[in-house]
Order: sequence, then structure tokens, then C-alpha cells
Amino acid sequence: MSFVDFDGELDTQPAFEDFSGRLDGESDSLPKRAVQDTAVDLAKGVVGFGESVVGLADLATAGSVGNALQRIGYDPKQTKSFLEGFYTEDRKTANQAVSQADGFMDTLATMGANPSTIIGSIVESLPGTIGAGAVGGAVVRRALSSAFAEAKALGLTGDALTSFMSQKATEIGAQRAAILASSVAEGAQSAGSIAEAGRQAGRDWSEYALPAAAGGAATSLINVGSTKLANKLGIGDIETDIAMRQAGAGKFASSGSFAKRVPLEAVKEGVFEEMPQSWQEQVAQNIAEGRPDIFEGAGKAAAQGLVAGAGMGGGHAALTHSAPRPADILNTPNTQQAIDTFN
Repeated sequence: MSFVDFDGELDTQPAFEDFSGRLDGESDSLPKRAVQDTAVDLAKGVVGFGESVVGLADLATAGSVGNALQRIGYDPKQTKSFLEGFYTEDRKTANQAVSQADGFMDTLATMGANPSTIIGSIVESLPGTIGAGAVGGAVVRRALSSAFAEAKALGLTGDALTSFMSQKATEIGAQRAAILASSVAEGAQSAGSIAEAGRQAGRDWSEYALPAAAGGAATSLINVGSTKLANKLGIGDIETDIAMRQAGAGKFASSGSFAKRVPLEAVKEGVFEEMPQSWQEQVAQNIAEGRPDIFEGAGKAAAQGLVAGAGMGGGHAALTHSAPRPADILNTPNTQQAIDTFN
């Protein structure tokens, strides 16, 4: 055996990775992934909802609110990054795969191979969805309360009261008010998110205000159109359903059998609503951030919106009972029968 003369330096030692807490090939348990990853997704959704609120304040104050908050430590990107550190290892691997996907089809296929990212997208969007529905519900509830107060002032009781309320329900158009209010609220959230992204990118208010407003308006219009389509086809809508229920005005769920309503609402929510909304919102955000390629990431965003929307719409249809359309309710002879029709 021959030996090499010692040159005064030890051979390079192999690098060791920090122990992650589990053995190679070991997977996180399903309960752990369900609880831990869902909690992180929900927390990120709350942070994102807060960003949209700050962004709306930015639009109204030329960025003063966001800048003031930043000076005292407000940093939603860092907060989200911190939260993502609590994902399970399996979810981190899935997220990495999706982040590396390129374009619409590649992202679609990668998310299909990593369904936990689809569930995560749905959970993360829940705070904003519930918020939009709650705004619609507040508008409807206020309208119905005004009608009841008017009836009380007139001293109406019995059949006179039910007839008056039935007529007012038709005049007010509770379902139409819920659609419009929810759509405007959703558009406002989008505008706020885009504005705050532009501010965080170091852009001036004059550079991000217009694309933010345009992106928000487009989101509202797409939502109104898709919900009107849903009404004609007997398909439910999540935000409108939340608004109607929150106002105590009934439901707005898909009608028909389970096998019919689930795929229909999934297509409506995914293809006709979330996919085009996500695509144009990404384009608007790119403009707000001053990116050279305004279409950067738009295909990926569209794919993510499609699968998340389809999952949310299908899930909503699966969990809600088939319900009559608003036209059936408004055609009932009195308020009590309208309530019976809802229930």
C-alpha cells in the first residue's frame, strides 16, 4: 500500500444536509398534511385578504397607507414566506413542482399530479370568497330591512304584510342585488391586490392605479356575466349563495341531480369565471409592477384559476342541495310560500 505525503491540509469532507425530521422516503401522515397544510393555506389567505384591503386604501390615498404600514414593519411577502415554512415536506415538494411548471398546460398537468396544491388554492381563496359574499349579503339584508321598516310604518299585518313584502321582494330584486354587490366586492379585492403588488414593487401610485382599477373592473364584469349564465342554466354561484344565505333570503344553489349540478358548476366556476379572471389579473399586475413582458405568468395563473375554480364550484354544488331558481320564488303568491319554496 502506498501513501501520499501529507501536504498540511485534510481532504475535503462530504457535505451533509440538515436532518429534516424524517427518514429518506418517509411521507407525512394524511392527518398531519390535512391539518397543518390547511392551516397554513388559510393563514396565507387571511394575509392576502389583508393585502387587498391595504391596496384599496393605497388607491384612495395615493399609496400613503401602505407606505406608512411598511415603515412600521408591514411586509406581507415576508409573512407568507414565514408561513410557508410550516408546510409539511410533502406539500413543499408539491409547491416546488408547481412553481417550476411553465405555461398553461404544464401547470395544469403538474397541479393534477399534485392535488394538494389544488386543495391549497381553494382554501387560500376562502377568506376573499366569504368576504365578497358577506358584502353582497349586507346589501340584500339592508334592502329587505328597509322594506320591512316601511311595512311596519304603514301598520301592515297579516295578508297585507305578506303581499307588500312579496311585491317589494320583486321590486328590490334581492338576487340581482346579491350578484351585483358580490361582483363589485370581488372586483374591489382584485383591484386592491394588484395595487398593493405594484406598491410593494416600488412603483408610484400613478403607475399602478390605472391597471389596478382596470383589472378590478374586469373581474367584476366577468363575475356578473358568469353568474347570469349560471342563473339561466340553473347553476349555483358561491358568492351569491353566501350573500343570499347571510341575508336570510334563501339559497342560490345548483338545481338538478348530483351528477348534473357538480360538473356544471365546476365548469362554470372554473372555465367561465376563475380562469379568465386569473389571466387578466396577472396581466394587470404585471403592468402595475412594470414588468417588461405583460403576459409573464398569465398562462400559469389561468391554469391555477381553472383548477381552483373547478374544485370550488364542484365542491359547492356537491355540498348544497338543489334549489329552485329565484324566478320561481318571486312568482309565488305570498312571502310564506316563497319561504317554503326556499326551504
